[in-house]
Amino acid sequence: MRGVLGLVLGGALAACTSPNPDFRRDGPGVVDSGGQTDYPSCQPACDKRECGPDSCGGLCGVCTAPLTCNEQGRCVQGCKPSCVGRQCGPDGCGGSCGTCSTPLTCDEQSGSCVSACTPDCLGKECGPDGCGGTCGSCNLPQICDETAGKCVGQAACGQITYQGCCDGQTLWYCDNNKLRSQDCAVQPSCGWDAKNKFYNCGTAGQTDPSGQFPLKCP
Repeated sequence: MRGVLGLVLGGALAACTSPNPDFRRDGPGVVDSGGQTDYPSCQPACDKRECGPDSCGGLCGVCTAPLTCNEQGRCVQGCKPSCVGRQCGPDGCGGSCGTCSTPLTCDEQSGSCVSACTPDCLGKECGPDGCGGTCGSCNLPQICDETAGKCVGQAACGQITYQGCCDGQTLWYCDNNKLRSQDCAVQPSCGWDAKNKFYNCGTAGQTDPSGQFPLKCP
């Protein structure tokens, strides 16, 4: 009888003993006599969100096509960011193509990181503005003295050759060391005369195919 009772008690004790000594009766995940589970609760974070993850493994909702869910949990019109060739500035979809490192700033129109620069054209009518731009240009036969930023006369023909060049529809060329011009508006267009090998009026407006004599005047 004592042997049988020992086996029964031993089996009961074995059935009540956890194989994991660290798993205590008051530990997390244990179901008590009231049927309550002691797992830590997770509160979904869907405040002001209508889609996307709820931080508890679920969703705050889904969007109906063609709407898509953005990072803020809002359903928005489908948009493909456009950042090709852009370093910074808006991506066209409410996001950014990147930021610039100090002291560079973003030119949002071009999407390029540029030096913070204030153009300096005070007292200048031509030449560089100190920021990669220009303060203006001079009308031929004048040329720009870039040091002074002034349009000045030039000796003889300057950089213009006998082959000439075109300033819009005005033909400029050097003849016997004298700078001459001709209005091609009455006989368009100013361009390369392949037969005579110089720029002339009444052409198709093309440039010298050899590249030796540029179409545009310096």
